[in-house]
Amino acid sequence: VHSMKDVETRLAPGIALAAVLTRADPRDRLVGADSLAALPAGAVVGSSSPRRVAQLLHRRPDLAAVSLRGNVETRLRAIAEGRVAATFLAAAGLDRLGIDAGVALPLGNWLPAAAQGIVGMTCRGDDGRVKALLAAVSHGPSLAVLRAERAVLEGLGGSCHTAVAVHAMPGQVMDIRAELLSPDGRDCVTAEVSGSGDPRELGLQLADRLLARATSSILASLEKASV
Repeated sequence: VHSMKDVETRLAPGIALAAVLTRADPRDRLVGADSLAALPAGAVVGSSSPRRVAQLLHRRPDLAAVSLRGNVETRLRAIAEGRVAATFLAAAGLDRLGIDAGVALPLGNWLPAAAQGIVGMTCRGDDGRVKALLAAVSHGPSLAVLRAERAVLEGLGGSCHTAVAVHAMPGQVMDIRAELLSPDGRDCVTAEVSGSGDPRELGLQLADRLLARATSSILASLEKASV
């Protein structure tokens, strides 16, 4: 049982994704400031996520990004002690911990990581009994968006080390939006698809659109991340 945002795009041989829970809030929260615009020029923002750093620098190249690791309490302490002015945390994680902190960044302006807010359950692929038990608690719409969003990573050859943000809206017609950035945030390409077909195929189609628009620096970062 794990947050699917942090699970490798391709599962190990013999392991199957058997179920996902209903998706929680997929958004990022900015902690330490009321908005990105409210941060003063030169402010230091802490994050260990290549995606969040690239998104930040693309929108606010006048800010400084530093690596910030550790659990939620450690990162909140860094703000309280003044080591960083702000950081980003997943709304779903904060909600599950019962921590009311930060402001949610709207999906229209700030896309999350693939599968953010979705908890998945894996088991042995040949264990039919356990797979059937887990399937009984799986949430179909959340599984559909999970397949679509992870297919974007698959198509890009990316991982959690890639600066890619993606969000799918479930429904009879699924809408998927994504952005792919260079690590320094200077280059950013966006694309979207809508359709009623197989979620994975929609995600792969979106990945192809992003790659067709990608700059040389973005392609180089993808190649480096896949090594």
